[in-house]
Amino acid sequence: MRLSKKVRIISADSAFDVKKLRSICKKLNIALLAATNIRRSKMKPKFHPPYRWIVERTFGWFAWYRGLKICWAKTIESSLAFLQIAASIQLFKMSGIFV
Repeated sequence: MRLSKKVRIISADSAFDVKKLRSICKKLNIALLAATNIRRSKMKPKFHPPYRWIVERTFGWFAWYRGLKICWAKTIESSLAFLQIAASIQLFKMSGIFV
């Protein structure tokens, strides 16, 4: 396996603050920025990495669209079309075109 020379970083939630995952990331030359899980070790300082909620936030936005929440689509193509429409509407809202 060829390792990349680029810096690779994973920004994760506190559920990923485990020794086994940290050792795997170390072997693969990946920096793991996991939020501190205070239930596992109370002595560690709290750490909350930036950008860790981007995927969850995006899925939350898409959950507002009924066609995506409950898969009404019969085919993969129509599901993809629902997703593309929802993403377009969300981007228009973010840019200020739709209110």
